[in-house]
Amino acid sequence: MKYLLSLYVIFLNLPYLVATENKMNNSLNIEGNIAVVSLYNQEEKKDIGFTHAISEFALSKTYKNWLLDFGLIKYSKIDEVDQTNYPSYTKPIIHRVAIEYQNDFTSLRLGRQRLSHYWIGSFHEAAVLKVKPHKHLDLSLIHSQGYAWIRGKVGFNFSDYNKEGKGVNVFDINYTHDNFTLNPYIYYADKLYSFYGIKSLYRNHTLDVLAHYVISDEENKNDRGSVFNLELSLREMNKFDFSLGFIQTNKNIGSGSIGNIDENINPAEEANAIYKPNAKSKYLSFKYKGFKNLTLESKFLKTTYMQNSSEEELDFIAEYKLTNGVNLGATFAKVNSSELNKDYISTIMWISYKI
Repeated sequence: MKYLLSLYVIFLNLPYLVATENKMNNSLNIEGNIAVVSLYNQEEKKDIGFTHAISEFALSKTYKNWLLDFGLIKYSKIDEVDQTNYPSYTKPIIHRVAIEYQNDFTSLRLGRQRLSHYWIGSFHEAAVLKVKPHKHLDLSLIHSQGYAWIRGKVGFNFSDYNKEGKGVNVFDINYTHDNFTLNPYIYYADKLYSFYGIKSLYRNHTLDVLAHYVISDEENKNDRGSVFNLELSLREMNKFDFSLGFIQTNKNIGSGSIGNIDENINPAEEANAIYKPNAKSKYLSFKYKGFKNLTLESKFLKTTYMQNSSEEELDFIAEYKLTNGVNLGATFAKVNSSELNKDYISTIMWISYKI
């Protein structure tokens, strides 16, 4: 078996320019990442892989209570082992163009922007309103008209949610008191789906206990899915962090439309099977921070799904603080699947900087 890996280079956030200015401080910050990613897969004794570059530029300026944000991203195809496997998008895309107003109690941001909620991520054409009516309570209302979708590490483009262009709406309530957080939320996309979720978290100085459940109400009633996540984490235990968790989906449908756009509860680097029908995933992670400037982490995930299918993944991650503002990192992921031609290895080496 050949271990000649196909490489692609990701120039992520390079150059990535952020300018900030306010009443108290005027500053210019430059930050970015450069990564080299190796992928290997052998499909019917044939190597497959690709080589791509990604470049991103962004400029944001704040003045008093206002912020303006602008950014471009470009995918460039360098090489592919098989020209039919990995389509790419090479035109520059404006992925960030937004204006925001904020004060001590509320903020409103309009335009293309990065979102990070449980089931929406990446960049969206959106309006985000956040209100803090009480010191223990945060309310968020999100309307996303369209999103920038990514196919693996291959392509990037903006698409609408539905033909009518009505988008998706999210209403999120976050209540925190002492060590306890309760977070119910609703997603609604007209003629597509509704999600109803609730997350609870108990946290003290060393312990996190998380429970999260979400169910979908689909336009097609036979496609209703659900996801349940339970996780226990211990922090700062002799310079170790430790997490143990479990994820389960609906027996017949899996997650349904949940996670189709993006998701933010994935416990591993790849985790290809965790939202499939009748998926039961167990995961374990260790992080060690005992070395000066060096953090080491390992993750293990095993998923059984459908009838007799399974996937196992082992990850190793290292990050080193070279200087203030410059970090080096490496990630290794090995995936073994019971499905034919689904085994592969992924490695990433990267450098990030902030000046």
